[in-house]
Amino acid sequence: MPRLSVLEEPRIFPPKKTLLVIWGVTLLFSVFGIVITPIAPGLAIGPLSFWIGVFLISVWQLSGVHWVQVDNDGVRYKNIFQRGRELRWDDVTEFREEEFSLTPSRIRNRQPYVILHLSNRGKEGVIRPTNIKITNDQLEFETLRTIVRAASPTGE
Repeated sequence: MPRLSVLEEPRIFPPKKTLLVIWGVTLLFSVFGIVITPIAPGLAIGPLSFWIGVFLISVWQLSGVHWVQVDNDGVRYKNIFQRGRELRWDDVTEFREEEFSLTPSRIRNRQPYVILHLSNRGKEGVIRPTNIKITNDQLEFETLRTIVRAASPTGE
């Protein structure tokens, strides 16, 4: 893709460390809670169920933390469990940005939450479309946003 000729080598945008720390520590606490909680045979929902729930939620949240890589070929991301998706720039048929505020309107100094949606939906020969959502939970998000806008054929 000639529009990204300045991007000589792949750029990796890691997630914000606070997300990894918060959910990693929560996962460790839940494992500790599961280990030390005695099993009460008469209780259907007890302390052990609580810790199992916390464990499942923290694994789910950790799987949502991504490392985004962009290069001349396309964009890809992987989570902490090395699972992810890849989308080539030539295959992108849909690109849109979504911004919304997570804070009340009276608080003016907070940045909006941004999601970049990329998809190859509608491309000929694609049976199962690939959808990639990149949020501003990445470090250097504005740089990443600029690269995706420039590289996406449907971008601005």
